[in-house]
Amino acid sequence: MTLENPAGGLLCAGLHAWSADVLHEHRIELALLFDPPTAATAIAPLFLEALERAAYARWGAERRTSGEDDVMAGVPAWLRITAIDDPALGAVAEARGFELAHAEDDMQRARASVPSPAPAEPAGELRPWSDESAQAFFRAYESSFRDRPGFPGWSERRWRAFATEYDAFRPELSHVLLQEGEPVAFRIVAVGDGGDADGLAADLVQIGVAPPARRQGVGRALIDDLEARLPKDVRRVALSVNANNPGARALFEQAGFAVTRRRSVYRKALDI
Repeated sequence: MTLENPAGGLLCAGLHAWSADVLHEHRIELALLFDPPTAATAIAPLFLEALERAAYARWGAERRTSGEDDVMAGVPAWLRITAIDDPALGAVAEARGFELAHAEDDMQRARASVPSPAPAEPAGELRPWSDESAQAFFRAYESSFRDRPGFPGWSERRWRAFATEYDAFRPELSHVLLQEGEPVAFRIVAVGDGGDADGLAADLVQIGVAPPARRQGVGRALIDDLEARLPKDVRRVALSVNANNPGARALFEQAGFAVTRRRSVYRKALDI
């Protein structure tokens, strides 16, 4: 969808996309681009309103053809807009009733050209992801994030769909840490195409440490342990940290990660 300037050029452009591979929620992503002066006018929210109507029509068509399996039944449905270092787009979204769901800083670090000696494993027992260890992972996830703002309270099934049920997930690099038999920390790792000539990239999808194990170097140990296990063709490691979690961001900066961009996600419930 586009809106042209009678004098030439585009004022606005937008598209919507059904995210069929997102298993923990129904999602239609809206992408918008505004000529900078247009973003501050009444045209911008009107254009977004038209794009929303088109998305609702797409939503109805997808619902009729795809149906719902028992994993998706009853999960929330959202219209989403992601603003990347773009507060003007965020203001347009809020003018149309979208609310800020979360803001995340994307961070990454390149792997050292000369590998460092393998670090000592974190104190305790590290277990890789398996059907047998999955429940321990979930318990570590719950205890690590339950005290965070916006904790979703997902069931184990929904969290597993989000964290592990996609092609890039690497179970052999994803570990849960047990101390005295209790799961106290975990990491979920994916590896995929880095999108350039630098080879593969690892994504630290989630890393968490339960309160009793915090401030003991456990998080840093899990990061360093991952570095030692990554294949040689993985050239960098990326992660995202919530903007309202400065403690975690400080940990990642100390481990050599640098912010590359801020992603602010705005969402509005789909009326189903």
